[in-house]
Amino acid sequence: NYLIRMVTSHSNEQLNEDEGVVIGKLRSNFLGTEFTIYDEGVNPKYIEQDTYSSYTSNARSELGAILYAPNIMGSKGPRKMAVSIGKIDEETGRPLKKWQPVHSDEEMTTCLKHTNSSLFDQLFVMENKPPKWNEDLSAYVLNFNGRV
Repeated sequence: NYLIRMVTSHSNEQLNEDEGVVIGKLRSNFLGTEFTIYDEGVNPKYIEQDTYSSYTSNARSELGAILYAPNIMGSKGPRKMAVSIGKIDEETGRPLKKWQPVHSDEEMTTCLKHTNSSLFDQLFVMENKPPKWNEDLSAYVLNFNGRV
């Protein structure tokens, strides 16, 4: 688990752990294959859910999700990666949905894994380009079309 901080210092010195303002958190599952990015809100476990309005105003929101798919060959070979963020309304510039899941089936990681979810169309999904096996090099390669 990592805190995402915004620091206004322009110093080249090493940052103090308490410096800056926390603007979010990055949390992973036990295996390190699923990550969720949250804003600075409160974990819903610690909020009294007596009224819906107090829940939505204090509870953290999901800002994004990252999935590393395990590969078939175990530790050999590349892994697939998918990253998602909530879609933005082109006219207003605001998110189409505020991601404050109450149940696990409403979480971005779950929606990203199950593309038939009713919420999947609310996500902007990016996936890595899969590398191809090169017999001459005996390695996986990506074609960057001369840019690298």
